Amino acid sequence: MSGQAVPCTYEQCALRIQYRLFDVRVVQGAAETPVGRIALFAPRIEPLATASDTVRFHYAAYRNGQVGGAVLTLVGSVALIGSAAVAFGSAFSTSDANEAAYAALFGAGVVAAFVGIAATRRAQDHLQRAIWLYNRSLAGGGEP
Repeated sequence: MSGQAVPCTYEQCALRIQYRLFDVRVVQGAAETPVGRIALFAPRIEPLATASDTVRFHYAAYRNGQVGGAVLTLVGSVALIGSAAVAFGSAFSTSDANEAAYAALFGAGVVAAFVGIAATRRAQDHLQRAIWLYNRSLAGGGEP
């Protein structure tokens, strides 16, 4: 277990997710010091990266799942946009190949986007668990 070098009170160091109009971030303590911004790809959140083994396990699962989910969501979005372009082009053509390309791109886009969104949701659950375990250790709950 690596743990933190300097003891930290719950009031100073507890983490939480803060939602803003165009921003979601992880803040620390009563001062709400930003320690990470939740975006498409997973940020490094130093307090979680240097916490107990259990916290780091969930934090690593969050980072891996968030990156994989983001990539799949982007690929799915690109495929859906591509299918729309093929569909638009098909309006001016009578080729059956365009219809097959549209169906393939649309189907692949929907599946990839759905799997990507599901992966990012699972990843965010891991982040919530890592934050909860981290905060629990500050409150005297010790390593789970």
